[in-house]
This record gives sequence, C-alpha cells and structure tokens, in this order.
Amino acid sequence: MALIDRLKGRIETDLDDAELDNMISSVQDEIDQRYGSIASVDLHQTGYRRFLVFSKPIESITSIAEVEADDTEIVLSANDYRIRDDGRSVERLQTGDNAREEWGRLVHIVYAPQSNQSQRDEITIKLCILDIQYNGLSNESAGDYRMTSKQYKKERAALLDELRDKGRLNFA
Repeated sequence: MALIDRLKGRIETDLDDAELDNMISSVQDEIDQRYGSIASVDLHQTGYRRFLVFSKPIESITSIAEVEADDTEIVLSANDYRIRDDGRSVERLQTGDNAREEWGRLVHIVYAPQSNQSQRDEITIKLCILDIQYNGLSNESAGDYRMTSKQYKKERAALLDELRDKGRLNFA
C-alpha cells in the first residue's frame, strides 16, 4: 500500500493528495538528511587495523579494495574479509586470496546497508499526522470544549529519535 494511502487511512484531512505527497516527501527528506539514505554507501576508511566499524549496518558488500600509497587499488575477494557484529564491522582475515594481518593504508568499500524502510515509513506517517493536527496553539476552548495540544517540538523530536540507532558507536 502506498504511503499516501496509509496516511489517509489513519487521519481525516481536507488536504488533497498533492499536498499530502509534498508533506510526505518533506518528512522523508528530513529523515534522509538526519540519518542518511538507505541507498548504496560508497566510502573510504583509514586502515592499519584489523576491524573496520560502520554506523550503518552492512547487508551486503558490493566491493572492497585497499588503496595503496601510490593510489592503486587492490580489489579483495570475499574470502579476504568477514562481516561481523550484525553488519557493524568487517574483519580483515589472515587467510584468503589476499591474506593480510590488518587492513591496508586506506580501504574503499561500497556496500548496501541494512534497510529500516518499514520503520522510516511508520515514523513518516506519524510525523505527517502530527503536522496535520498541529495548529500552533497550546490550549483552545469554546464553550464546554477544551483541548490541550501536545508539545509539538518535543513530540516531533521524540518520533525522529526513534530512528536513531541507540547503543551503537558511529564511526562511518
């Protein structure tokens, strides 16, 4: 089911599909800006150690190479390294086609991170609902009707914070 349909199924609004789609896109852009995209990651890390550690867990490695002092790249085979710690680190193996005790000077890695798309979609919907319901007033009343709004900024920050990977160190 499309995200816009899921949103419309959870809140009644006068906003049309184009406005809702813009709201969804804006929230998704904010999430990507804050936590990075879940697209392929292409980065360089300093080597000279046995383990490389990543902030985005690895689902699969597309390519990994050690960059030598003269900028030549030695492309490694899958038997030269091992993904460890639920995708958080990659260990350099002393066995394999290009056996070595530790990573070379610089490591160039391209990988697909583990996806948290379903969690991102749920947070996107909740943030859109919060944005639709927000009216800028902390309290309002009319006759017997009284309403106290939630603290918008705190609730928004708490929802975004749910995507943060707690308890993990961020190195890459």
